[in-house]
Amino acid sequence: MTALRKLDLLREVSPADLERLTRVVEERTFAPGEALCEYNAMGDEVFILLSGHARVWLPDEPDRTLRDCGPGTCVGELAVLDAAPRSAMVTAVDRVKVLSLPGEDFRGVMDRQPGMVRGVMRELVRRLRSAR
Repeated sequence: MTALRKLDLLREVSPADLERLTRVVEERTFAPGEALCEYNAMGDEVFILLSGHARVWLPDEPDRTLRDCGPGTCVGELAVLDAAPRSAMVTAVDRVKVLSLPGEDFRGVMDRQPGMVRGVMRELVRRLRSAR
């Protein structure tokens, strides 16, 4: 629960909901070059990076990085929020350890916790501003 509490995305979530999340998250590890998210694939899980770095990019522009992700970053949430195919590839740059959170649980906490909605919005606004 300590790792979850440190995440900006979850800092306003109640202790009870954080406890619920700890019961459903799964720790996973990805090797360098391995895909966390496949472009255009349906996905119903969110990844929260605990260690390592990942790269977000588009297959038709392999030399262009949309963003780099490090510990504390959340990826995969767009496909979970709108039930659409993944909009980018996310691959591990080095060994990456993540918490994998099922989409249903992610959406459930958002339904109960306005603080999490604010956290997701803050992250999306940051991305939009940095894309200029």
